[in-house]
Amino acid sequence: MKTLLIIAHGSRREESNKEIAALADSITKISQDYFKIISHAFLEFTDPSADYQIEKLAGLGASEIIVFPFFLASGNHVIKDLPEILKSAEEKYPHITFKQTPHLGRIDGLKNLILDQVRLL
Repeated sequence: MKTLLIIAHGSRREESNKEIAALADSITKISQDYFKIISHAFLEFTDPSADYQIEKLAGLGASEIIVFPFFLASGNHVIKDLPEILKSAEEKYPHITFKQTPHLGRIDGLKNLILDQVRLL
């Protein structure tokens, strides 16, 4: 079962965390069953944690977990924390394939998305 896990920083502001949850829900609605499950996790300040969500997805029968780092820049979370989390998960769940996309700020289409939004003003 192919799954998507969006991992964000997390915030003390609950409304910000709810935006990430809503993003995962909205992607679920348009994914046309490409992913069996789309979920989200946070690295700081709030739950669910990345470790918890990976364990949950493993328990639900995930065979592949695609991790999307919802970060604009390659700070410590992208460079250090996420690779450590994924390495640990690969050791704990050797039957699951883990893949990580580039973080949000590295996606080529982001430049055009920003320009499209600015042109709307």
